[in-house]
Amino acid sequence: MKINGGGKGPAAEVDLYIRNKASEQRKEDAVGTAPKKEQGGGDKVQISRTGAQIQKAQEVIKSQPDVRIQKVQQAKSSIENGTYQVDGKKVASKMISENILNEIL
Repeated sequence: MKINGGGKGPAAEVDLYIRNKASEQRKEDAVGTAPKKEQGGGDKVQISRTGAQIQKAQEVIKSQPDVRIQKVQQAKSSIENGTYQVDGKKVASKMISENILNEIL
């Protein structure tokens, strides 16, 4: 779980979440246009430049491993050495913001 923050509080995180959702929706809307008929009688779909970029980004993401081995190894090592530090304030802030988002949605 990635913890973002920077001391802005849950309200700023909710605002960021809403802006990200709106941006995703705009991207989904721009992915393709309605099919058009070609002279040969077949269907044709045109994908916007933004849609093509999103499609390429999705392919790159799919090619990446689900687990970042180096990060996992660092965390394991820190836990084993007893040097793993948890910022309780960040954890609490993230929990609260997630709860607020769940209530809104």
